[in-house]
Amino acid sequence: METYEFWRDRESGDLWAVVLRGGIVVASHGPLHWSEITPSYLTGYDYLPDEAASIEARRDDFEQLDAWAVVLTRAGID
Repeated sequence: METYEFWRDRESGDLWAVVLRGGIVVASHGPLHWSEITPSYLTGYDYLPDEAASIEARRDDFEQLDAWAVVLTRAGID
């Protein structure tokens, strides 16, 4: 089963959209700019496997963000 999540790099603050399969990051899109967050947010990105291994290896450097909180935050920035 695939799940889609927003993750924020704790050090840089960069926001990533990630795809997890079986709890493992298998693809990502980012870093995202706030303007890239749209109503189709998590399922609408062009996900690539290129950064997935790096993100998975540094899992502890990221925090998962609630998708609705990210969308609402973006709305407040616009």
